Amino acid sequence: MPDRLSFAVPDTELEYHPISFVLVSTGCGSMIINRHDHHREHEDGGQFGVGYELLETGRFCTMETELYKRILNIARRTRGDGVVAMDVGANIGAITVPLARHMRGWGQIMAFEPQRRLFYALAGNIALGNSFNADAFNVAVGARAGSINVPGLDYERAASYGSLELIEDGQADVGQKPDYEHSISVDTIALSDLRCPRLDFLKIDVEKMELEVLEGAATLIRTQEPVIAIENWKVGVRPVDVALRELGYGQVLDMGAIVVALPDGLNWERELPVERMIAIEYIRREL
Repeated sequence: MPDRLSFAVPDTELEYHPISFVLVSTGCGSMIINRHDHHREHEDGGQFGVGYELLETGRFCTMETELYKRILNIARRTRGDGVVAMDVGANIGAITVPLARHMRGWGQIMAFEPQRRLFYALAGNIALGNSFNADAFNVAVGARAGSINVPGLDYERAASYGSLELIEDGQADVGQKPDYEHSISVDTIALSDLRCPRLDFLKIDVEKMELEVLEGAATLIRTQEPVIAIENWKVGVRPVDVALRELGYGQVLDMGAIVVALPDGLNWERELPVERMIAIEYIRREL
């Protein structure tokens, strides 16, 4: 009769841990997402979150992304190859990666994300997409160089991680209570300090810090005159509209979830014949 083999297994080896970050196949290619990235703000409202939208539809902000691609095409046609874009508040790269793929061979994109766990996914998605024309930076973007504390979130619990506000005001509802006492300090940069010789498109989605980003980018914006797309539903349409006009933009379009500022010098009625018919919208579906 064969000898019995027995051995002790530490209790820690038998513990179960939920899987949060997963690799999924999306319309943008294989991407790392957090399956808990969802939140319903009201009982009668729909779910939202970058991860949720990618799992439900295979894409993220499709109409906005297509509009951005066409804006980049115009920049290439009017300014030549070497197009430069910035994604400020890039999350896991759901917009960065498609734009990088679109500009392969003629443009580049810089992505900025202050939440460390989301930044790890962002960097991974850039690598998975073989996006050699994209660079990721684990920094916050604001009015001036310095540092800021990023509040803690439990990424093993449901929340809309991209809705996190770095400055506490007690009004943000992301699906769980951010831990402002146990925060992580990250560097803050002002975009003008980067001294970029070219900038064609600037996308800003930073949860109530939009005006600070514009302030820190004022010199860069005045010299490079990029198209600027800013999420406005938290900071408000009017403050963003005023700030952009002070930077010299006479054409500011309110497109619902975002404001798009178009620099002077081009006949946008001719350059954007198709884009003018695009309605920016979010698709909400129950699980």
